[in-house]
Amino acid sequence: MTEKFRHIPITGIAVIVLWLMLTACARFSHTIVPADRFNYNEAISRSQKEQMLLNILRLRYRDIPVFLSVAYILTQYSYTGSIGASGTAVLEPSTVAASNIGGSANLGYTERPTITYTPLTGSEFARRIFSS
Repeated sequence: MTEKFRHIPITGIAVIVLWLMLTACARFSHTIVPADRFNYNEAISRSQKEQMLLNILRLRYRDIPVFLSVAYILTQYSYTGSIGASGTAVLEPSTVAASNIGGSANLGYTERPTITYTPLTGSEFARRIFSS
């Protein structure tokens, strides 16, 4: 009995899947940046207001006020993905066995912000104290 195997070009499928994953990631980046900028801006604004209230209380109780300013915000985005396939096939019609095909896919997104603070001193410190 001769067996005929149909060869599937695995490298062609892998290239197509990789291309689809990379183009999908490129579409996310330009929509994420404006939303993240707004969220970071809102969080910094809220933090500065809370810091000002805390320092007003410190002055009231004759404690030394301390101001920290956000110097830099760096955000790293990463996308990961993987696709896998596995299976068994019965090629002899006389054998009674089930064929089995399975697959898996995984797609992930990670955001890693790095925020750098600097203490306020000198004229900037005085401006903050007297503007309250």
